[in-house]
Amino acid sequence: MNFLGILLALSIVTALFGSYCATRNATNTKDTKVDGRDRSKTPHLYFVDGKQFADLRESDSHQVLFRLQDSQAVKEKGDTSPQRVGITLRELEKCIPWVPGDSKIYICSPDGFGPSLLKQVGALHTDRDLFLIEGLLTI
Repeated sequence: MNFLGILLALSIVTALFGSYCATRNATNTKDTKVDGRDRSKTPHLYFVDGKQFADLRESDSHQVLFRLQDSQAVKEKGDTSPQRVGITLRELEKCIPWVPGDSKIYICSPDGFGPSLLKQVGALHTDRDLFLIEGLLTI
């Protein structure tokens, strides 16, 4: 066998091995999602009151504040002022991956955080620290 034949055989073996590994990784990923083990990412929730948030706001410039709202309240109020725009939980879950990793995520809710809302926030698919601000903010 000449050098060209050995090179061709080696490239075929490498291609087959790479295809085998890619197929094996793809099936492992599908199995994880089917079993529900992918939902192991849960946020770390911390409660902060309005005074603590005001103090942190002055000392830390890397903050993102989200105001939760009910999707029905948006349709009824129609308040589109930039200072008063809120976000639904579904939209929040889509936004969290876009928040830079060195920024702290603060969430406030005008209605407070009842047991059902806490359960929904705790079910968000993220492993970030989420700081929940108790009480209505007038910022």
